[in-house]
Amino acid sequence: MLNTRRQMLQTASCGFGSLALNSLLAETSLQSQNPLRPRITVHPARASRVIFLCMSGGPAQLDTFDYKPQTGKKPHPGSVFRFRQHGDSGLFISELLPETARHADKLCVINGMHADTGIHAQSFLQLHTGERLRPRPSLGAWVSYGLGTENGNLPGFISLNTSKSSVYSSGFLPSIHNGTPIGVNGENMSRATIADLSGSEAELLQRRQLDLVQSLNQRHLQQRDQSQELENVIRSMELGFRMQTSAPELLDLSGETAATLERYRVGEAMQQIGTCRPTDFGRQCLLARRFAEAGVRFIEVNHGSWDQHKNHRRDLQANCQATDAPIAALLQDLDERGMLVEQELRQLVSRKVSTVKTSQYYHYDQLTNIFILN
Repeated sequence: MLNTRRQMLQTASCGFGSLALNSLLAETSLQSQNPLRPRITVHPARASRVIFLCMSGGPAQLDTFDYKPQTGKKPHPGSVFRFRQHGDSGLFISELLPETARHADKLCVINGMHADTGIHAQSFLQLHTGERLRPRPSLGAWVSYGLGTENGNLPGFISLNTSKSSVYSSGFLPSIHNGTPIGVNGENMSRATIADLSGSEAELLQRRQLDLVQSLNQRHLQQRDQSQELENVIRSMELGFRMQTSAPELLDLSGETAATLERYRVGEAMQQIGTCRPTDFGRQCLLARRFAEAGVRFIEVNHGSWDQHKNHRRDLQANCQATDAPIAALLQDLDERGMLVEQELRQLVSRKVSTVKTSQYYHYDQLTNIFILN
């Protein structure tokens, strides 16, 4: 007589049910020991990494990738900058993006995206989490949860030059999948770093301090029945210590060649022009490549200040000049390293579709809740 379900699985169908159960239990055990380890998925992942270039505020689509030729007798009815077709695909790209245009056949432009609201903050949150109001896991947290990380000393999700914590939050997922912010919106990224105690003695002292805190955490955990929140805190502290020893090396660009720094325009466009902030976007793109090579699954690169309502031509030109060459350099490096075929590269082109009002400064307003992704 079979007394347990395990015995039934061991004896029925030549024991194949028991083999399947043991495999699932082993995977669950390993995942509980290290929740960031690469997962075994039912279907192989189509993309192994994501670099999300987020242009907050949204470049005007009709002056970047969505060609609207001027027609009629209105003084400003369509695209105000010249467009040309590029690549074998014949993709229309504005004269403001000459470097990116050289990689036209590596781009896929989607013109039909939309959100449920025209409010900036809510639509921005929906873009990242799928929800306008309620806290939910961000896209990066889901990628980290689904794919884990290839480097146990680094998080699965990093957000560069970030703004609001809600856009890199893990929501109801384990907190270890929360995005790690490096730099805040508008900060000079050459000064953005992770606090680190330098020197072997300081590192040894920090290790001893962390061991003491973790021993107290473990004792506290034993007094509670499977506290997932406490277990996540313990894992996050361990990851934080390991990251302090690995991340500073990746943030140090002194080993990059002068030619590479020039291609990415690192340190350039550091003056504020209109709404364009001096955030060293080139450094962010180069850091994104380095983190991707090191095994981080999701890297978000942020460049704000695209919400241009007044001096549109000046501000759009400044923003495009600050981002065009770094994006092209990133595409080139990923392609040369064979990473582009296995990597999903997303660039937020426009969060709102622009409409035009004729005025001295070519005032741009925003229409409903449409945007495009490239």
